[in-house]
Amino acid sequence: MELRQLEYFMTLCRELHFTRAADKLGITQPTLSHQIKALEDEIGMPLFDRLGKKIAITDVGLILSEQCKNIFGALDNAKEQINELKEMTSGSIAIATLPGELTNLVSTLLLDFHKNHPDVKVRVISSDDIVQLVMQNKIDFAVTIVSSEFSSDDERIIKIPLYADRELSIIPIVQPCISREVSLVLRKDKFVGFGTRKFIELLTNEIIKLRFPITEKSKEQIRELTTI
Repeated sequence: MELRQLEYFMTLCRELHFTRAADKLGITQPTLSHQIKALEDEIGMPLFDRLGKKIAITDVGLILSEQCKNIFGALDNAKEQINELKEMTSGSIAIATLPGELTNLVSTLLLDFHKNHPDVKVRVISSDDIVQLVMQNKIDFAVTIVSSEFSSDDERIIKIPLYADRELSIIPIVQPCISREVSLVLRKDKFVGFGTRKFIELLTNEIIKLRFPITEKSKEQIRELTTI
């Protein structure tokens, strides 16, 4: 059973005349008759009663015509939704970001996106396991912080640099080492780590192992904690 045969069948249901239906379809009458006969043979029952030059739809034909309306309606709906996706007028997008500042950045940028695409649903996921979400196809794309050497053998992951950032240390004014060179004595101190501190740990573990008893995802909160 082919869509082309169902299209021929529905046209014949509307016209109830082989010649007129063939003209509507732009095919010959023998071609139409052959396709309808092939459809009836596949179903195993007649779809039309032939009454001389006239035809009438059988009960089986009525059942098939109702289902064909659903089929072609669903196809039209699918085409409409596909066109909307092509033009980005509807649909949904799932974005993952690291908790904290990047979530705020993405949320701010989405305001402009929503103005241009008001019917597109956007879901922002805040997670520390961003790469895993990408590899599991649970999100469309992610905004994260990685080192310039970051690479992945997984073909599903494509890295597109957006901007370069630098890491800073915030030290209380009363910290003894503030006015001199930083020494290994820092390894005895306790640090408040940002949500992306894994990158810092990769850089420092080769030299000294720093202690991060507190991890905070807000830069403002980190400033407050360093004054305690």
